[in-house]
Amino acid sequence: MKVLHFVSHFSLRSETFIYDEVNSLERAFPNSNTVLTFERQLEAERPHHRVVAMNQPLSLAQKLRRRQLKIFKGVRISREFFPLCSYLDQHLGSFDILQAHFG
Repeated sequence: MKVLHFVSHFSLRSETFIYDEVNSLERAFPNSNTVLTFERQLEAERPHHRVVAMNQPLSLAQKLRRRQLKIFKGVRISREFFPLCSYLDQHLGSFDILQAHFG
């Protein structure tokens, strides 16, 4: 069973339960838990070997699309939206479960 855990900031001090859950599942299913995050925090205090941090800048096409949506549709889209969609589009099929953590 391969699990993709999504959490916006991994791992905040106040969200110990998420780190504990990932580690518990890792003990039950070794090398099958990946954490997807926008920002990696407390890396030394809370190590996990499979963390993907999506902190790359937007491509020109993504910037243009975001601007188009804002101007023509009046829709404001977070700059994290495009890297998240890109990762999920490429990798979601290799996971059995997507666990999203929202505070």
